[in-house]
Amino acid sequence: MRPRLSALRLTHHTLISCGLATLLASCAAAGTGASTHGTQPALPRNIILMIGDGMGFHQVSAYRQFADNPATPALEATVFDDLLIGSLATRPFGEADQITDSAAGATAYSCGIKTRNGAIGVGTDGKPCVTLLEYAKQRGKRTGVVVTSQITHATPASFFAHAGSRKQISEIAGQLVGLPASLQLDVAFGGGSADFTAEALSTLQNGGMQVINDRKALAALKRTPAIAMFAAQGLPKAIDRDANVPSLAEMTDKALTLLRSEPKGFFLMVEGSQIDWASHANDIVGTVSEMQDFAAAIQVARRFAAEQPDTLIVITADHETGGLALGRDKKGYWHTALLRQVRASAAGMAARVVAGADAVATLESWSPIRADVADKQTLQQAGRDGDKLEDAFAAIVSRHSLTGWTTTGHTGADVPLYAVGPGSDALRGHHDNSWLGQQLLRWLQVN
Repeated sequence: MRPRLSALRLTHHTLISCGLATLLASCAAAGTGASTHGTQPALPRNIILMIGDGMGFHQVSAYRQFADNPATPALEATVFDDLLIGSLATRPFGEADQITDSAAGATAYSCGIKTRNGAIGVGTDGKPCVTLLEYAKQRGKRTGVVVTSQITHATPASFFAHAGSRKQISEIAGQLVGLPASLQLDVAFGGGSADFTAEALSTLQNGGMQVINDRKALAALKRTPAIAMFAAQGLPKAIDRDANVPSLAEMTDKALTLLRSEPKGFFLMVEGSQIDWASHANDIVGTVSEMQDFAAAIQVARRFAAEQPDTLIVITADHETGGLALGRDKKGYWHTALLRQVRASAAGMAARVVAGADAVATLESWSPIRADVADKQTLQQAGRDGDKLEDAFAAIVSRHSLTGWTTTGHTGADVPLYAVGPGSDALRGHHDNSWLGQQLLRWLQVN
C-alpha cells in the first residue's frame, strides 16, 4: 500500500469538536504547576518530550553500569540521575491486566487519553483526538518529531496522525503529506523513506517542504519546514551505523537549532525508538548502545535548556520491553566488561553471516566471547536464517554476560519519569501516563 494523498485534513473546527475545550477547562482549574526554583519562568515556552521506547528502570540501570568508568570504585552519575522525579503507570484502555503497546502508550501522551492498543491518535470510539503537536500549532508554536524508527512508526505517528490501526502505514504517510499548512510539522527527522512514493515526496516539496536523505544535507539545513529520512525503514542500530547516518543527538541538535527562533516557542518529540527493538530481540548490547544514543540526545536537550531557561524537558517511556534483568542463573554477577567489548548488535552480526561470513568466526571477531560447544550448536541450528541468527547471537551474549529476559514482548511495569525546567515540580510523584499528556496540554492552553 502507498500513501494516499487524499488524507484526513483536520480543521480548527475539527480540533474543537473533539472536546479539547472541555478537557483544557478542567485541566486549567487544577493550576499551572509553576516551579519555585530561582528565577525560572513559571510556565514553559518550549517543551521537549523525550520518549525512550521500551525503556524501563532496568534499561536505565543497565546503561548506568555499561557507561561506568571501571577504573573508579563508584558508579558515575548519568544524564538521567538528577532528573528523576517519579514514575508512570502504562496500562491502556481495557482489561485491568492488559499491557500497552507503543500506539496506545504514545496516544496517552499525545492526547491525554486512554485508548486501545494499536490505535494512533484516536479515542476508543475511533474518533480523532487533538494531539499536542496539533494544539501547539494552533497556538502559533513550531512542532517536530525526531526518531530513529520510521517517521510513520507508532510513537511519532501518534503525534501527527489519526488511524484505527498502527498498521495503516500508507494512510499515516498520506496524512503527513496532506497536512494543511496550519498543522504542518516544521521538522520530521528519522527513517522510513520506503513509506513514501516519489509522488508523495514531490507533493511535499511543491508545498515548500525540504526533503533530504543524508547527513551532509542535514548539517547544511538552514530553515524549516524539513523532512529528513536516512533509511528505507528504521535507522541502523546505533552501534552498527556508518558515517552517513546521523545520531539521534545530531538530529535533535539540528531540530532545536531550527526551532529555537520561534518567539512563541515550540513542541518537539524526540524518541529513542530502538531501545524497544533491541529489547524485543533480547539483545543487551543493542539495548545499552541505544540507551547511549538516547542519553547523548538528552545531553543536547539539556544544553539547549541551559541557554533557554523557559524550556521544559520531560523524559519517559511508553512501556518497558523484554523484562530485562541484570543477572541470572544465581551467579551474583552482571558482566558489563564483556558488553563493552562487543562491537556489533546481534542483528549486525547476523547480517554478516547472511552475507556469507562464518557464524563462529563472526562471534569471535566482533566480541570477546570464545565460542563453546553450546554456542556453536546454537549458531549451527540458526543456519543462514537472519532472524534465527539474530536470536542466536543475542542469546549467546546474554548467557555469557549473565543478562536475563522474561519475554520478547512488552511488560506492564511502571516506567521512570524525568523532568527539568519550568513546571517540572508539578510532575513529581507517580501518575498515569494519560495524566502526563493532560498536564502538557494544560501548559499549552495556559500559554
